[in-house]
Order: sequence, then structure tokens, then C-alpha cells
Amino acid sequence: MVEYFLPSRIILLPRNPQYVHRATKGDSPAIIRDPVIGADFYGYYLNLGYSVSGITDNPNPIIGEWAMPDDYHVQYIQHLDRQGIEHGLIPSDGAQREAQALQKEADEQAAQQEADRVYEEALQTARQRLEKSYGPNQDPNAVQKYLEALDAAQMAKAEGVPLDLLGIVEKLQAEVLKGVDPGKSGVCKDLSLYLKRKRTENPGFLETAITASAGDRGDLNVMALVDLNVGPEYVFHGIGPLRNVTRNPISRPRSPGQSRPSFWIGWNAQSQGVPVVPNAEHYADNHPERVHEDRIQRYPFMQHPNEDAWSLLSSIPFYRLWDMGEMYVDDTKCAVDVDKMGNVCNRDTRRGCEDTTHFGNGVPICDECENESRQAFAQQFLYLAVNMRQYFCANCTTTTHPDLYWLAGKGVDVYYHKPNFLPVPDFSGDSISAAGLSQKVGGWKGNPLPITGCACALKLFGRRICNPHRMQYMIDMATATARMKTYINSLYGREVCPKCKEYAGCDKYLFTGGRGGYLHRHIAWVCLVCHGYVYAEPEAKDVQAGINQLFKNNSHMAPYQIRREERNKAGALLAKQYLNNHTKYGDEGNNGGDDNNGQ
Repeated sequence: MVEYFLPSRIILLPRNPQYVHRATKGDSPAIIRDPVIGADFYGYYLNLGYSVSGITDNPNPIIGEWAMPDDYHVQYIQHLDRQGIEHGLIPSDGAQREAQALQKEADEQAAQQEADRVYEEALQTARQRLEKSYGPNQDPNAVQKYLEALDAAQMAKAEGVPLDLLGIVEKLQAEVLKGVDPGKSGVCKDLSLYLKRKRTENPGFLETAITASAGDRGDLNVMALVDLNVGPEYVFHGIGPLRNVTRNPISRPRSPGQSRPSFWIGWNAQSQGVPVVPNAEHYADNHPERVHEDRIQRYPFMQHPNEDAWSLLSSIPFYRLWDMGEMYVDDTKCAVDVDKMGNVCNRDTRRGCEDTTHFGNGVPICDECENESRQAFAQQFLYLAVNMRQYFCANCTTTTHPDLYWLAGKGVDVYYHKPNFLPVPDFSGDSISAAGLSQKVGGWKGNPLPITGCACALKLFGRRICNPHRMQYMIDMATATARMKTYINSLYGREVCPKCKEYAGCDKYLFTGGRGGYLHRHIAWVCLVCHGYVYAEPEAKDVQAGINQLFKNNSHMAPYQIRREERNKAGALLAKQYLNNHTKYGDEGNNGGDDNNGQ
């Protein structure tokens, strides 16, 4: 490694001798540079109206019309390099940059090692405190069960699962000190949810059928989706299968969930914490405010349909890996099914399905097939998009500007038009169930997006997605929406505002009259699929207009950026999975990678 040092007698002379400051160190004189940065370069004096050499050349300065060149900053950097080389401070062969890079790497490694050592010591100390903790009226074996939860987290971290163990052990200790039984501990339950999602096996399938779990799917016309997703009659009854897919993404982690889903009541909620006042004598059976007591469930509460607040579309990237889905180096044949006889499109394309659960060759999709698919599926999405919105009531949307501070620090995704003169609240928060405390989740996601306001519709129609995935996701989204509405009714006996949980949303009054928020400057809703919060202008209630907006101009579809390093990584993984598929796994597909936090 090359070492650099500054000899005591090196002289750095500024352009203007009048402003040289002299100092002495022992018997060695030292001359240091004028304290004005850049005063030793020609533009400093030209800008003041003097000549290149300095003020001694022009005792009666007149401000000139000198214009700074566009590359002046580059010239100045080169000037500094020349100065260093001239005085022996910088090697002229480029070794400085190499040495600096090596030194930086060594410093980072040393810093990381020191940080790891400090962290391990702190973790060990925290664990010892946990072992000695004891809560009021608590089973003596309770601490051991908490330690077992911590052991599971440590084992997962050793396997590469992102976790802040120090933060987790502190939360576990807080539960112990409060006397919370491990079986009722929210921290333990959140940790279990997170580890279960992160450590699942990841089998691969060359072909697998569309699945539809039992339950209400609202107004979704599933048979219409079947017509849009044709497949081989002789294998999957004419329904196009998912091809080359794994359970979890292989080329990129899933988008992280939020800290908590909407209408979350807590693991240990009591009935008095969710009060409901019967009002049958005041409202007709079909009135939006009527509490239907037969729908209410207590002892126990109904389980939340989406406890860890993960979006069903988390494997579709919000920040794209491939621009417009262009993921193939060479022309590839479009693999979209065109009939029930097993025939495919076969047009040349370099673009394919952007869902990150694909492996091997993925699913190539040409522009014609993609445009046709988007338009057709989007029309079937209309009613679902309306049902996915749980609107706020009129009382909670009366302010001139959206009241957003009630969401600050809650770890939720928020979409709204930010006025230039108002700051953005920090919506991010910690979460065990979504990120194992390894990162903050939630935040301001920009302006409301087309159709759903949140990222759901953008992922489904603003990304290149194969027909089977579009069909599967729409079925899953309809089921999730219906289950959330059933859950809300089980809590309150009716559908209520996501904020106050006292009144029905403006949509129940058709956005007319006082309770419908007529003349309000904004409307608001929470998505029952991804649980993102949306504050938008009243015109946003027109879902068809949102579809037209999405397909009219792709340039505004999303605040996304193409990450080249991820594109290269994904391409390498795609090629690797393709080779593995053809050499090792045969017809059984391929195992994928981990699904750590992503976007």
C-alpha cells in the first residue's frame, strides 16, 4: 500500500502574493494557502474584474463581463491534481485512487468488525437481562419460552434473514416485565409471522394451475377471466396455467409490507376496546349507519384476514428491474396462449412477465399480446377496484388539506398530492411482522396513482404481466377484499370509516349531501388489499377515468427507476435458474432464493 504524507516545507502558493500567510513550526517556515477556497485559480480574479494573476495587476478594478465556462469545476479539479503532482503529493500514475479504494475497503471492514463485536456484546448483555427478568404473577417457565423465540430469531438471522436481534430482545423483555403470557405476546406472534414468511421452502413449477380458495369474490366475473386466459384444453381444462414459477421471488425480494393492516385491533383486544352501540330502533335495515348485531363476532374476535399487512402483489416490483419488461438479450418467441389447442403467439420479443416469481425462461410477452391483455383485464377490474376502497366518512375529510398527522409514525403507505408549502409527515415506522425491525416500513409514496390510488392497479396493469398471473391476482384480490369487509362487519356490525370507525364512508351516501362529503375538496380511502391510504381529489372516485388515464400516458404511471445492478443480477439469476431447470430439476421446477426486503 502506498502511503502519502505532507512534508513540513511543501509550499502551496496562491495566485496573489499579498495574501500569503506565514507561520513557523520550530525552525521550518511553512506557507499556507489563502483561506478562500478557489482563490488560487484563474476564475476567482476574473470574476472580480481583475486579471488572471491577481489584484496587483489592476489597482483600479472594474467588474468585467467574464462568463464562467460550463466545465470550470472540472478544470479546477484538474488544477488541484496538477498541483498535487507538481509538489509530490499525488502520484501521477493513478495509484492514489487504487490506494484510497483499498484503504476505504479496509476501513469499512474494520468498522464493520468493530460494529459486529459491539453488537454481539450488547446482544449478549440484553439476553442475560432477559434471562433474569420476571413479570408479575408470571409462570416461571414463561421466560424460557421467550428465550426460545429469541433462539429461533438468532437461527434465522444466521441463515440470512434480516433481523434486528437487539431490538427484538428488548421488546421481548418488555413483554416479560409486563407479565404477558408468551402465548398471548404480540411480539412473539409478530416474530412468528415474520419468520414463517421468510423461511418457507421455495419449490419451482414448470406449470401449475390457477387456484381459487373458497369464499365470496364480490362482483368479480371469474368466467370472464377464464375467457381472457385461455390454455390447453387437454391439461388445464382450457385455463392458462402459471408457467415457470416459484413460491417466492428468485431475482429480487418481495415488496415489504406495512407495520399493521387497516382495522387492526391488536392481539389482546378486549370487547370494551371495540365498542358497538345497537341502533336498530333508529335506522332502517338498509341504512348505512344501521348496526347489524347478527354480524358481530366476539369471544374470540374474528382473525384479521391479513395480519402481517403484506400485499398480494408483493412479487411485482414497484421499482422496476427491467424497463418495459425488456429482460431478454436476444429475440425470444412470445409464449402467450392463443387458443385451447396449445398454440402460442410466437411473435419475436425481448420482453416478458415482470413478476419476480418466474424462473428459467420466464414468460416472454410481445407488445401486441400485452396491450390486448391489459385492456381486457382492466375492464373486468372495474367493479373490483371500487370494492377495494374503504372510504372515509365526511367528518374525517372536512379539512381544506388532508389531516395526515394521525398516520405519522404508524409505518403505513400514504399517497397524496403534497402542497409545496406543507411538510410531509414521517409515516414510516418499525415493524417486526413486516421487516423484523431490520428497516423502517411505510412512508409517503407520492401522488395518488391511477385506478386504485395505491400501487395495486399500477402493478397489475402498469407492469408487463402474463395472463395467468393477472387472473390469479384478480381472484386473490377479490377474495381478500370480501374477507376484509366480512371482518369489518364482525367488528362493528357494518362498514365504517377507517379513521374514526364511527360512521359510514362517503360512498355509502353516493358522495351526495352532508354525509356524502358533497363539495369537500378531497376524498380518502384505504385499500383493502395492500392497506395503503389514499387522499385524492373528488374526481378520483371515477374508476373508469383512472383506467383511461393509465393507458393514455405511460410516462406518468409510476415513480419508478431502473436499477441496472438489479437488472444484471436478475439476468444472471434468470440464466442460472434456466440452466438448473434443464439439467437438475427436470419437470419438478426449481427452488428459488430468499425473499428479503425489497420494493
